[in-house]
Amino acid sequence: MDGQEKKLLIIGCGYVGKALGSHFFKKGWSVTGWARAQESVSGLASLGIEPHIGDVADERDWRGISPDFDQVVYCAATGGGGAASYGRVYLKGLSLADAFFPKNVPLLYTSSTSVYAQDGGEWVTEDSPSEPASETGRILVETEKVVLARNGTVARLGAIYGPGRSALLNQFFAGSPPSGNPDGWVNQIYRDDIIGAIEFLMERAQTGIVNVCDSEPVRRIELCKWFSERLKMPMPMAGGVPAPGGRDRGNKRVANTRLVGLGWNPRFPSFREGYEAVLKCGF
Repeated sequence: MDGQEKKLLIIGCGYVGKALGSHFFKKGWSVTGWARAQESVSGLASLGIEPHIGDVADERDWRGISPDFDQVVYCAATGGGGAASYGRVYLKGLSLADAFFPKNVPLLYTSSTSVYAQDGGEWVTEDSPSEPASETGRILVETEKVVLARNGTVARLGAIYGPGRSALLNQFFAGSPPSGNPDGWVNQIYRDDIIGAIEFLMERAQTGIVNVCDSEPVRRIELCKWFSERLKMPMPMAGGVPAPGGRDRGNKRVANTRLVGLGWNPRFPSFREGYEAVLKCGF
């Protein structure tokens, strides 16, 4: 910080965006948060975030905001939906952002490790092919290209969890076997480590693609066993065998070596530290 208040725009104020905005407000930044609907801005002001309501895919809604920001973080989410929703929120929205902001305004986009289609349990890095089979995955890759063309930053996030949020822990408490291939690998990242990684990348003006995940991928069934031992609860079983299925059938191990090599150190390097923190929060 050079003594002059810096301005941050966060496009998408959901689970990560709200926490990110609160963090930077406490660090002395002026923070604006873009949300799609009035109900989405609830609580933003109490976190020090000035709300802006608009549809990222509607060019008219961009006219109501200034392009005068020191950093833009695009972490909007579709909240479900198929290719049409992905196309609007990601590809069209980010294309409008690219056209709206001067090229000297740094843009960081939170993408997903789901762009890696590898399913043999192999390690993947930022240099591995990103050739998803699904249309939604292909839209994410096309969106990344928009960001990279303006020398922006693409942070490919692993599965997000943290206080009050964990699909796999919810399944365990519900007595359900882990969704997806129980022997498949899951790559995760704790919410606060996402914030730390984004801040790290911003401070260093790091551009290009960076994987943002913890340092220890874990098989779904092994994570389920850890829950069982930690919570002293029985393993959810279906006929004595963990049930396959679910929408998350990926099976690769995502390496964070590029980010770690730059000097970033996660506070929660594995699921153990992360879920201990989640459970202490009274999940």
